Amino acid sequence: MDVRIASGNSSRRKPAAACANSTKHGRRRLFAAASSLATHSQRLDAACRTSVLRGQLGQNWRTMQTNGKIEAIYIAPTHGERPHRVELAVGRAGMGLEGDRNFGDADPDSCNITLIEAEVFDRQRDEHGLELDPGDSRRQVLVRGVDLGELIGRRFIVGELECEGEERCEPCSHLVKLVGTPVVLKGLLHSGLRARILNDGTIRVGDEVQLSATARSR
Repeated sequence: MDVRIASGNSSRRKPAAACANSTKHGRRRLFAAASSLATHSQRLDAACRTSVLRGQLGQNWRTMQTNGKIEAIYIAPTHGERPHRVELAVGRAGMGLEGDRNFGDADPDSCNITLIEAEVFDRQRDEHGLELDPGDSRRQVLVRGVDLGELIGRRFIVGELECEGEERCEPCSHLVKLVGTPVVLKGLLHSGLRARILNDGTIRVGDEVQLSATARSR
């Protein structure tokens, strides 16, 4: 069957199959456009819901990212000694953790307490097959469920200790010797924290890590 298409005083015939193909392509383009519009609408809706949630939660939105738990504690009595795992440690204001190599260290480059995120070791294992003992990072407190970067310049609670985040504690080059690849330095980058201890108290495995009441009120 042919379709006659008139043009002025003349006419020409166009195959019906060509008309069908044209209609099919048009429907495909229309469907693709509709799908793209739906996807965009879904993303916009999700962004709006997130924006509303942020507004409702206020500072609590950030607090949700700063609540975690102590997964392990490591102490090294002397410099160069491999840190060993303990169930609890006693902290002293302005001094550090008792029994650790840096306790009472007057060196300005030293700090009272160091923390590191447990999730980075999971990624090292999953992405690179590196089974790295968190204690080898020479950070004292391994925490999970908290973005330590959010604690820089803010007061937070670790067990019975109130601390104040000072700056990032970046990985040491000795890790390269331990695992034989520099990829570990990139993997642990921006995952540690140096902090100052503000009061005496004890920290235990399983203790919570959260913003202090003064930090939450700001």
